[in-house]
Amino acid sequence: MVTLGSITDISTKKQELFEILVSYAAEDYDSSQAAYLMALINGAINEICRELRRTDFEDGEARDAFIEYVLSKYDDVILKIAEYHYDKQGKQGVLSWTESGAQASYECAGTPKSLFVGIYPTAAIV
Repeated sequence: MVTLGSITDISTKKQELFEILVSYAAEDYDSSQAAYLMALINGAINEICRELRRTDFEDGEARDAFIEYVLSKYDDVILKIAEYHYDKQGKQGVLSWTESGAQASYECAGTPKSLFVGIYPTAAIV
């Protein structure tokens, strides 16, 4: 059973993830990227909610409770997805590329399904 915490709890956890992502970016990070990094975190949360098949909430409290649950249970996956998209900046939608002898290929154009290992869809009782 998920109990509703507070918006402050959600904001605090997102801030913790943000700070870890800033550390990940290290020298590449510039304060002008703050909104982009937070968008990556929010996008990762939304992707996990879609993967869990939970996007249709009756009210804001239920949605906040579920986001708090996702933040507490899947924080490592949120970071992996955010880091993946941070690294893939400028190559969104690309499956592979070659430039000056360097090559890269990606599992898919979006977020790879392999990042969602261990996340299983849930059902709601209607």
